[in-house]
Amino acid sequence: MDPEDGLRFERLVLPHVDAAFNFARWLLRSRADAEDVAQEALLRACRFFRGFQGGDARAWLLQIVRNTCYSWLEKNRPRESMVEFDEELHQQPLATPESIAMAVEGRERLTRALETLPSRYRELLVLESSKAVLTRRSPRLRRFLWGR
Repeated sequence: MDPEDGLRFERLVLPHVDAAFNFARWLLRSRADAEDVAQEALLRACRFFRGFQGGDARAWLLQIVRNTCYSWLEKNRPRESMVEFDEELHQQPLATPESIAMAVEGRERLTRALETLPSRYRELLVLESSKAVLTRRSPRLRRFLWGR
């Protein structure tokens, strides 16, 4: 790199070193790996600065950081944690007329069973299920109702 390009690189790219590191850290979720990758990305940016046509130097540098991170992840991510999608295993069962009828029948049986309960028990069930739904969403309400 000639001295004029070096000065231009310092003026346009180096102010964005922190952004490059932060972006690498966000992508890689590791400070140590982000330091290595950000350094590699800056070396690549320096090497290819002649090809920089102007425009937003920050966006140009962050694109290099992103590509460097993806290359690093391809080489260093553990392969055993990757699971191939098995369509047969993960396929949703199709609703058949029989399964729909069984579901409807099950709901009807439950409704009839609830109707046979004395009214105070039905009210208690409704109240308890309502509290359960509400308190799942609101720890403050849970503390108010149960003191927890």
